[in-house]
Amino acid sequence: MPVRFAAGLLAAFAVLGVAASASGELVKLQPRPGIELRLAVEARPQAAAIALLFAGGHGKIQLDEGGQPQGLRGNFLIRARNHLAARGIGLVLVDAPSDRQDERGMFGWRQTAEHAGDIGVAVRAMRQRFGKPVWLVGTSAGTVSAASGAARLRGAERPDGVVLTATITQQTGGRGYTVFDVGLAAYTGPALVGSHEGDACQATPPGDAARVLAALSGARPKKLLMFSGGAPPRSPPCEAHAQHGFLGIEAQVMNAIADFILRPGP
Repeated sequence: MPVRFAAGLLAAFAVLGVAASASGELVKLQPRPGIELRLAVEARPQAAAIALLFAGGHGKIQLDEGGQPQGLRGNFLIRARNHLAARGIGLVLVDAPSDRQDERGMFGWRQTAEHAGDIGVAVRAMRQRFGKPVWLVGTSAGTVSAASGAARLRGAERPDGVVLTATITQQTGGRGYTVFDVGLAAYTGPALVGSHEGDACQATPPGDAARVLAALSGARPKKLLMFSGGAPPRSPPCEAHAQHGFLGIEAQVMNAIADFILRPGP
C-alpha cells in the first residue's frame, strides 16, 4: 500500500584528480581505460549516508573544474539537493562519462552493464572514502541508471539502497529502455519508489509506480510514496519544472527521501 502525501589508487580504478570548490570538490575517476568519470562530492566526513545523484534527460550535468554543474541545473535532484544535505546526507553528483559527453549523452547507455560498472567504481570510491552507506538516487531517465546499478552490482560495489523518483516505465521517443529492462528482481536491499499523482509525462505514468515496487520483488524493506500538489507547471510534462519534477513540493519530497535513507526499516 503506497504512502500518500497531500500537497590515491584504489583497487579497480584510478583517482585522476581532485579540485576543491566552495561547496564540494571535483573527483575524477577512471572506470575504464581512457575514460574519465566526474563526480562532484558535496559531503562532510560526518555525513550519515552518501547519495549518488543521477539526473534525467541526457545526463550531462557538465561538471566544471570547481565541481559545479553547468548542465541540467533545473533537474529535480540537482536543484533540490540541498534539502538532502540539510538532513546530514552527503551528496555526489554523477556526470555522464567522457565517452558519453557528445550529442548522444546517456541515451541508450543507462541500461548497459558497462554503465553499471562505472557506477560500481563510484560506489566503491565513496564507500572507501567515507565508510558510510552509499545510496543510488535517480529521477526520470536517471532511474534507469540507479536501477541498473542496484540490480547488477555485487560485493564492494553494491549500493546500500536505491531511490527511484518519476521512474521511467514506458518506452517513448524511440529510446527503448525502462527500469523493467535491468532485472529489478535481482536487487535485495532497501528501495524507495516515489511518484507524483499528477505526473503527465508519458514515460513515467504514476499508475506504474506500483508495478515498479512489485518488480523489486527481492527488495527489503521497500516503500511506495505518492505525492500530490505543488506549483502549476512551467515546463512541458516530461521536463523538470512540472509535476514530473515535483515542482513546488521539493522540500517535502526530499525530506521523505531523507527519512527513508536514514531509517530504511519497515
